[in-house]
Amino acid sequence: MSVSTEVEYMSEKQKTAVAHSDLQKWGLRGIQLRPYQLDGVQWLTQCLKNQQGCILGDEMGLGKTCQTISLLMYMSGGLGKKGPFLVLSPLSVMENWRRELEGFAPSLTVLCYNGDKERRAELQRETDTQDFHVLLTTYELCLKDASFLRRWKWKVLVVDEAHRLKNQNSLLHKTLTQFSVGFKVLLTGTPIQNNLQELYSLLSFIQPSIFTEDETDDFVNSYSNVQSHILEPFLLRRVKSEVAVDLPKKTELVVYHGMSALQKRYYKAFLMKDLEAFGNEQGNKNRLLNILMNLRKCVDHPYLFDGVEPEPFEMGQHLVEASGKLCLLDSMLTYLHKGGHRILLFSQMTRMLDILQDYMEYRGYSYERLDGSVRGEERNLAVKNFSSKDIFVFLLSTKAGGVGLNLTAADTVIFMDSDFNPQNDLQAAARCHRIGQNRPVKVVRLLARDTVEEIMYSRAVSKLHLTNTVIEEGRFSLLDQAQSAAAGLQVCELTKRKPLTEAELELRRQRREEAAAKRAKIQEDEKKRQQEQKYKKRMAWWESCGYRSRCLPSVDSEEDEEEEEEEEDDSSMCSTDSDSTAIHYVLGDVTHPHAAQGDAIIVHCVDDSGRWGRGGLFTALEVRSDEPRKQYELAGRMKDLDLGHVLLFAIDDKQSRLDGQDQLALVVAQRRDRANNLSGIFLSALDEGLKKIYAAAKRNKASVHLPRIGHSTKSFNWYGTERLIRKHLASRGIPTFMYLSNLSLD
Repeated sequence: MSVSTEVEYMSEKQKTAVAHSDLQKWGLRGIQLRPYQLDGVQWLTQCLKNQQGCILGDEMGLGKTCQTISLLMYMSGGLGKKGPFLVLSPLSVMENWRRELEGFAPSLTVLCYNGDKERRAELQRETDTQDFHVLLTTYELCLKDASFLRRWKWKVLVVDEAHRLKNQNSLLHKTLTQFSVGFKVLLTGTPIQNNLQELYSLLSFIQPSIFTEDETDDFVNSYSNVQSHILEPFLLRRVKSEVAVDLPKKTELVVYHGMSALQKRYYKAFLMKDLEAFGNEQGNKNRLLNILMNLRKCVDHPYLFDGVEPEPFEMGQHLVEASGKLCLLDSMLTYLHKGGHRILLFSQMTRMLDILQDYMEYRGYSYERLDGSVRGEERNLAVKNFSSKDIFVFLLSTKAGGVGLNLTAADTVIFMDSDFNPQNDLQAAARCHRIGQNRPVKVVRLLARDTVEEIMYSRAVSKLHLTNTVIEEGRFSLLDQAQSAAAGLQVCELTKRKPLTEAELELRRQRREEAAAKRAKIQEDEKKRQQEQKYKKRMAWWESCGYRSRCLPSVDSEEDEEEEEEEEDDSSMCSTDSDSTAIHYVLGDVTHPHAAQGDAIIVHCVDDSGRWGRGGLFTALEVRSDEPRKQYELAGRMKDLDLGHVLLFAIDDKQSRLDGQDQLALVVAQRRDRANNLSGIFLSALDEGLKKIYAAAKRNKASVHLPRIGHSTKSFNWYGTERLIRKHLASRGIPTFMYLSNLSLD
């Protein structure tokens, strides 16, 4: 090493040491930032001094979160501005934000604003008496409780996965522009996903006085290398190959495969629009409407179409042999399992994940699953299990599992199918190839040769060229570009546009809001009109058939909340005996509620098909009385089995008790499709049903008796069902009995 080089190297080390000492002095703990992360923090502080906001567009997995937390520590420790700071993130990474804020910035008080309506109301009351520095919440709750969050003048607004703001007309974009914010930080690994309009939407959000909404087309049409320098003060982009040189190598493979005879038959039928290939069932014409989607399903697995899978369903080799893609995957997983590899397996379609889940059961592979239907508690548990246990495969949907998660326990990523937006696939692969990974990563994409998948892949590659051209040619990746942040106030001269005044901006905002409100009112009125017509038509049909619905009426949410508040007040004045609000677990047959005193309501979950089941509780109820089957099948014929409905009627038989009457509540909480596949229990439907049962039990002063709901169903979630039962029944004073017997486990 030469003398000059050594001096330069020492000076860089000294700069780094000073920067770290400053951050530690301001309160940063438990992390040693890498040099490029320190550069990012310095760039953020420069932007803070010179402009209204910025976009930290580092590639996924480079530590945007810790750089942002360091900025907050700079503001609170270096500038003495301890907030309030608002952080918005997807639900899937909210827990990760909480952990890192509490670990890296212990001096900042973090308020996690989440939960149901009652929990959020409690948090709102707490903010009146307790101070906080950081409020952490999700996009959805920000929209729901925007009036509450607008109370504060936020020093910093952080939006994680900020490509959610890529549409200037989106509700989130418009809502956040109404907040009082000192400085905006947008975090996104994909500043451009499809086109330049999306990038301009982000720029207009952070700097609306310069990048006005009305000039989007001018920006897109006239964008050039000269104009790209205008973006430098607002956008910082680094990629792993430039800065994370110690990160293990990522290898991407495209593996082609053929199709089975069954797949070829259906693929040709869709291309030829051949109705006869699908039989004479009603609705086959609808199958031919979305040709592209059907071709993709055909290439994945023919069992994605109703009626193709042989009935009755039996687990076997036919599941693999029916799909060329699954045959190839089967061979790959056999090899990878022997080599001790860990797999992230992505698909666009949750029904394809269902098939893959059956395949995992058939082969005996250990797995976890995460898609949009998985609740927050289960998501965190699935990620924790995969990271801490020897789980072979993690099944994920690209949209739900490709954002913000840290899954470095895996070393192989397999895409069963590709997303229309290639950036989504890049984000999904970054769940594995990120800081913390210590093994080389292989990303494998399965493509069916000479099919629509090849066309989609070629177009995805062309979309990536846009990002490479506009963002990743080095224009926004060097720290010395941070010096141009000071030129942010001179952008108006470069663009030769006069910035709009505050009054003009306010007038435009009001006009947009009025137009949006008018459109929303028209849509709402039309929706109500259609619902009223549908209701009148159904009532006329029922009247002509002499049918009277046994379904419980919907519970008004406001009345329900008032009742809950009254019960909470009453319970606080009464004894704190936990037995009065607990679920009582008893042994016995739930169809004969021996623990009941007075009237009793027996609860059973059914699907929306109207076909009475066999075995277990279905048979036990039928032995006691033929009324359950009769009422359920009648409701099915009359289309009175929507999700969330509750059929309530008395069981009149010789076994009725002398001290009270037994009633049966059938909660419609599952769906059955045309192929006779039964879904798991929908917690939202069960939640609605239990609210209605509570109202009926309270009105009749009845006790409620349940089996272990959902124990034998797909995607069993006992934690979620028990929580709902406790919330709506036991904790609200309804005597609630849970029967543990062989009958409830059938």
